[in-house]
Order: sequence, then C-alpha cells, then structure tokens
Amino acid sequence: MDWFDKYQTFIAGLLGFLGVIATIRSNGKQNRGLLIEQVNQESRALRRALIEELSLVANTYKTNIEDLSNSNNPHGIAFLPENPHIAAYGQLVPRFGLLDTEEIKKTMLAYQLIQELPDRFRLLQPRDSKVCRDGFITIERQDYATVVEIYDSFLSPVLEAIELLGRGEKTS
Repeated sequence: MDWFDKYQTFIAGLLGFLGVIATIRSNGKQNRGLLIEQVNQESRALRRALIEELSLVANTYKTNIEDLSNSNNPHGIAFLPENPHIAAYGQLVPRFGLLDTEEIKKTMLAYQLIQELPDRFRLLQPRDSKVCRDGFITIERQDYATVVEIYDSFLSPVLEAIELLGRGEKTS
C-alpha cells in the first residue's frame, strides 16, 4: 500500500489522461460519421435536383418531338424557347465535386447539349420570317423533321445522365 500512496497522483493523472484521449477519439469518430452523413445527404440532394431538372428537359423534348412529328399538326410555324430552363444547374455546378467522375461527365455533356440546342435551332430559323416572338425561335413546317432529329439526338445524353444519377442516388 505504501507504493499506492506514493504514486496515487501519477496514477490518477494517467487515468485522467487516458480518459481524455478516449473521449477525443470517440468525439472524432462521431464527428467523422456526422460529416460523412452530411456529405452523403448533400450528394443525394444534388443528384435529386439534377434528376428533376433533367427530367423536365427530357419531358419537354419528348413532348416537342411528339407535337412536331404529328402529321395532323395544323400549325405551319412552331415557336421554340430561345433559352433553356436550367436555373438549378447554374447554382449547382460548384457542388459537382459531390458526384463521381462519370456522373460529372454525363451531366456536363447533357447540360452542354441543352445549352447548345437553341443555337442549332437558330440555324433553321428563317431570316425573313414575318412571324416572330420575343424569346422564341421560329421554325417553319418544312424544318419540323430536322428539329425532331435534333431533339432526338440530344435526348439520349439527357436520359443517360438521368439514369446514371439515379443509380448513384441509390448507392449513396
């Protein structure tokens, strides 16, 4: 018992130090777990937002393909929007680091094509058209088939991005 009286302060200090170390390790592990969960949550939210916006674009493309392919379409002129509605994309680009490399590639390609689409349609717009509307590109009936082909070729990358983001959403 004599040695205990002699070293009791040292033993208490050692036990206290070991307790502090154990607490720090436990808190660190808990904080890492919370951080990983937060990153996963942000990643899922990013994917969901991109999927929803790309789905809206894909549905618009499909509707336009159907409308312009309809042989009973009585309209001789179609008006297509000059600017794609992709507001979420512009705000979400800084967070793309939460996606994996393949998701970034497919998503960036889809959005690049979405942004290029109006430029392609402007090439078909008649120069002397008397019928035009601000904010829209005028397409005449004889160019409907070309527009449908363009929509169809741009739709595949959008659907691929949606599918890949959806897979990533399920695994995260």
